[in-house]
Amino acid sequence: MNGFVLLSVSTFIYFTYHILDQGFCEAAQAGLQRDPNKNLRFAQFNEHLYHVLDVPKIETVNVQTGRHCLLRCVKNDQCFSTNIAAFHRPDGNISCEILPTDKYHQSEKFKANHTYHHYSIMSPCESFPCQHGGTCKALYETDDYSCTCAQNYTGRNCEMPRGK
Repeated sequence: MNGFVLLSVSTFIYFTYHILDQGFCEAAQAGLQRDPNKNLRFAQFNEHLYHVLDVPKIETVNVQTGRHCLLRCVKNDQCFSTNIAAFHRPDGNISCEILPTDKYHQSEKFKANHTYHHYSIMSPCESFPCQHGGTCKALYETDDYSCTCAQNYTGRNCEMPRGK
């Protein structure tokens, strides 16, 4: 079962205050917004229980909660997903892996796993828009996607046979 987590890097009071701002409300529609000039960083994450994206990590750190891991990702402009340990360590912390890519760009590396949960930034790719075996690539900067179509198909969503 997939859930989602909505995060703002700022405190709850800051989040509540700025949710009234039109620009922030527009940002809330997207999966990711990073605008250091406006001191705004925002992400919505989908939770993939007992899955991991097995790619080289930006960093691995121990944090108090999964939310701390997600906040660390939002603050890092190179982060597009995280793996968070499913179980606490003896010291009470959990392992947090900050990743430079996502399950859409590295789908062959997305696997079931007994010890981690994967969190990916929400994307239009979640609705599987690419047809006929096409591969979806998330374009987070514009809250859009592009499809890489199988050889015999074309179109925005790979919906048209080639040569017809």
